[in-house]
Amino acid sequence: VYPHVEKMIQIIKEKNPTTPIISMGVNSAHLIPSLKKAKPDVISLDWKTDLAKTWANLNYEVAVQGNLDPTALFADWDIIETKTKKILDSVKGKSGHIFNLGHGILPGTSEETVKQLCKFVHDYTRK
Repeated sequence: VYPHVEKMIQIIKEKNPTTPIISMGVNSAHLIPSLKKAKPDVISLDWKTDLAKTWANLNYEVAVQGNLDPTALFADWDIIETKTKKILDSVKGKSGHIFNLGHGILPGTSEETVKQLCKFVHDYTRK
């Protein structure tokens, strides 16, 4: 997988140097060292990956995105807030983390919950 991903990223960056490249895979924590070598701008982490540990292992040299479990958005708000705080607190406000789900929004997810989550993340990270 690695040489092909690296080549793909290289081609995109040559043709569109300002286009940010986000590499994402589910169940791919074992591939993260290879993904770093491929030089994406961001590595998106699924919800099963320890974000803080993985980012530290990357020496904070690449931005990371993630990684709330998308099924959490079906829980009560207090659970969503607790899980979100845990992620945000784990990165300690370091530049280079993009809060996101650890995969896409699932069908049936409440739009209002997503809006509330976005507002919460913005408010919490402005502290």
